[in-house]
Amino acid sequence: MKYPHLEILTPAAALPLSVFEVQTYLRIDGDFEYDLIESMIKAAVNAAEDFIGKTIIKKKYKASFDENIEYETFLPKQPVLSVSEVRIINADDSTSIVDDSRYYLSSGNEKLICDTIFSGKRIEVDYFAGISETAETTPDFIKQALLNHIANMYERKTASSNIPELARYLYNFHRRVRF
Repeated sequence: MKYPHLEILTPAAALPLSVFEVQTYLRIDGDFEYDLIESMIKAAVNAAEDFIGKTIIKKKYKASFDENIEYETFLPKQPVLSVSEVRIINADDSTSIVDDSRYYLSSGNEKLICDTIFSGKRIEVDYFAGISETAETTPDFIKQALLNHIANMYERKTASSNIPELARYLYNFHRRVRF
């Protein structure tokens, strides 16, 4: 499997949890340690996304593949919501946009299925991925897992990527397993 260069074109519009929600969970009054808590939320989200292999809140990505993509190409950030554009960058740096009738997403929304092998100097795929569109629609067990993870980090005063056992258990409901 070829691994593409991946770039976030549009970050998530919000974090799955607000600083206020975390402060309430931790029983912290006021804006005490606001920046610390915000950084812990970001660290927990990054660790969770790495662990489950999925994007929590919708982001737009660009995956750049060298030379070609096969008939079936795995897109690295999941779940894929839609593909907005596929571009072929030719040897002379000219760009060709691939008509969207020439590709579609697999039934599991993990792979881009093409009608032929797309070849060029580089192939770029712009797509949206995410479990939820907004913080409000993020599944509760992911929020609970994040709260548990953040509480663990706050207790230790470190933005550790070590995920506590309860958080791992809750994340596992959304973990991508590939065979």
